[in-house]
Amino acid sequence: MVFGEPDIEVRPAGEVRLTVEVCGLDVHSGTALAPLSCWCLELGFGSDLGAWGVLSRAALGRVDVASRWCHHGAMATSRDTRSRRLRLSVDLPPDTEAATRAIAERYFRGVTTDAIRASLSLLAWAIEAKRQGKRVVAVRRDQLPDRFEEPILTGIEEQLTADPTWLVERPHAWRRQPWVKGRRLTAGDLARTIEIEGWTPEKAATEHDLPVEAILEAQRYLSANRPLVIAEEQENAIAAQQATLSPA
Repeated sequence: MVFGEPDIEVRPAGEVRLTVEVCGLDVHSGTALAPLSCWCLELGFGSDLGAWGVLSRAALGRVDVASRWCHHGAMATSRDTRSRRLRLSVDLPPDTEAATRAIAERYFRGVTTDAIRASLSLLAWAIEAKRQGKRVVAVRRDQLPDRFEEPILTGIEEQLTADPTWLVERPHAWRRQPWVKGRRLTAGDLARTIEIEGWTPEKAATEHDLPVEAILEAQRYLSANRPLVIAEEQENAIAAQQATLSPA
């Protein structure tokens, strides 16, 4: 039996614990002619035959020697593998890998496989819509047309509808929108400033010294409660004008 190098992900699970997820492991029994990734083999295999000699004998001589120099060499096979879970290996630029892991951490409990699956699902939906001659656009909730369709992204939907972490309720004479935790700043005021300035969530987080998640929560609140935010914004402007006109 021949084992490949396991594909694992290690994530913190507390101050002194780690969570290890085994994403995949190549195993070859030596009898079944299943594909075998050979990139993990070392030259020293504890035998006079050498690594490739041992592998060839275990695979009953059916080894595609030409592909051994590839990053992912594979054994030649004619066996139908449609029932097996296939693994795809791709090379990503550092920024793409970082973005993928960031999305996985934020919305998919750190599981990159789920993040990639959701991303591909969204891409497939967008391509099919474009193929049908439709436009794929983003609009505010208060600007939705009478008829529209939107993708449902499992995992992200639950996160976006979950109770906010950075927005809290505080008593006020007339304000009804929540406030940013630890700040004298409402969610609407924060999101409207970002909107007017044209900042990205990352830029806004730097400007206000807040986590990106706090920025996203404020933006989601504005998207769902724009009429209230605008009304309170106008009320605040009237109150400020009256304070200016009032005698000292």
